[in-house]
Amino acid sequence: MKFSFMATTITGFEDVASAEVKNLLNVETKPNHGRIFFEAGFDAVYKVNLGGRCIHKVFLILTQTKFKKLEDLYKETKNIDYKWIISPNQTFAVRVERHGKHSFTSIDAAAKIGQAVIDSYQSSTNIRLKVNLKNPDLEFYGFIKNENFILSLNMTGESLHKRGYRVYQHPAALKPSLACCLIRFCEWTYHQPFLDPMCGGGTIPIEAALMAKNKPLNSFKREFAFKKLKIHDQNLYEEIKNFFSQKLSVKPKIYGVEVSPKHFQGAQANVFSAGVVEDVNLLLGDARKLQKYLDKDFKPEVVVVNLPYGIRSSRKSFLEKLYTDFLVSLKNVTDKAILAALTSAKNEFKKALENVGVSLMEEKEVMHGNLKVTAFKCKV
Repeated sequence: MKFSFMATTITGFEDVASAEVKNLLNVETKPNHGRIFFEAGFDAVYKVNLGGRCIHKVFLILTQTKFKKLEDLYKETKNIDYKWIISPNQTFAVRVERHGKHSFTSIDAAAKIGQAVIDSYQSSTNIRLKVNLKNPDLEFYGFIKNENFILSLNMTGESLHKRGYRVYQHPAALKPSLACCLIRFCEWTYHQPFLDPMCGGGTIPIEAALMAKNKPLNSFKREFAFKKLKIHDQNLYEEIKNFFSQKLSVKPKIYGVEVSPKHFQGAQANVFSAGVVEDVNLLLGDARKLQKYLDKDFKPEVVVVNLPYGIRSSRKSFLEKLYTDFLVSLKNVTDKAILAALTSAKNEFKKALENVGVSLMEEKEVMHGNLKVTAFKCKV
């Protein structure tokens, strides 16, 4: 039986995340502004939650329609059969994300949808479901954009970008999902020597190592929301989990360089917590002098870096020189490499590319939290 699903991801990297889901499930996917839509069997819930490194949450779509007024949301929601989803003793909550101009608030919509769920279940079972807004067993998610309405069920729980290994919080830390999007942006093959020359708290090299080790996303004591569903198949889940736990034979060379002793120690703590000490080589050093720190036989072929942004205008003047010096240093330690770089100072980075003679292959605007930044793919 096929179900309709929606998965959320980094806005701007929908194509990368879509390709990941397509590879996991061998199905057609439709990316759409921070979301990916696809149809698949129920096993997709397990596969994407365990292996979707660029994904935040997976939702099972219960209905998708257009509406005119608030009462339409009630009618559409009440027409759904919930008996196969939720047990009489379980609680639920409704979360609503709303975009566009409406005569009602998101709170109004959540209340109306919640009442419809209660009335629908009570009409078919004579049992009134209980609401628990703080810690529900099941979470319904209403997505409203202009006249479009999607009601879905959260199959993940807490966002997958919260991996659970981070014991040191870098002040400008990337979401692990964004780090994975950058890595996939480069089409890294695992056999290629990998470098993050400004690794901060170590997120990028850690995610590269976890990716190469094929370590599933439940490795850090995660509890998935789908386990509370009536249709959850524990045997199938265990079978798929065991498949995702199979280690790959490849052992890539992964290096991270960090100039700050404080962040370097934090990266070491995170690498240890993530269980990739044997896979990630961390070096205390300056990205502008890579030849001084990297082994002579290490020639990076894939370089992924979250550059300093210089948000304050007073620092912008330093960025072009910093970026230029880094690129010169990088050219000195590699014969050829694909570089993925993230920054909000795109003009300064483009000038640095011209200064050093590094060719720009692709660029795209993506969201780093609430900050719009640019992801560059370059050939060094």
